[in-house]
Amino acid sequence: MNTEHLVYILEAYKCGSVNKAARNCYISQSHLSTIIKNVEQEIGYPLFHRTANGITATPEGLIFMSHAEKIVTERNNIQKIPESMSESDSLSIICARSAFVLQCFFDYKNCYPNLNRTHDKFLEAGLRENLKNVVAQNCRLGILVLFEQ
Repeated sequence: MNTEHLVYILEAYKCGSVNKAARNCYISQSHLSTIIKNVEQEIGYPLFHRTANGITATPEGLIFMSHAEKIVTERNNIQKIPESMSESDSLSIICARSAFVLQCFFDYKNCYPNLNRTHDKFLEAGLRENLKNVVAQNCRLGILVLFEQ
């Protein structure tokens, strides 16, 4: 059994039909039936009651579906790790208009060209917008320019 099989089985459970689930998953009905049969043999109990109107989960099958859904969700989370790492490892700055800070940002990018930070960003905004973005965690660093006046 692999996680893709779990996706197919969950689709069959949601559809209540092996034929409809197979269409949704772009595989043949016979292939999906074989996957379900093989998984049932591997785990040692039936997942579905089969009727002329479709399929329904057995009591064991309901518990299986709950666990399978968690596994598939975690698999999807694991696949998103590179995406989340690039976002959390990015440099995002917001400040009032400042040629000096902008130049510092570019100097930093030039000093470390080997860093794979494709999500780095530099934004310019007024004081309120600056604070809103930092509080909302849209930017990791907010630079405020306050005058003595």
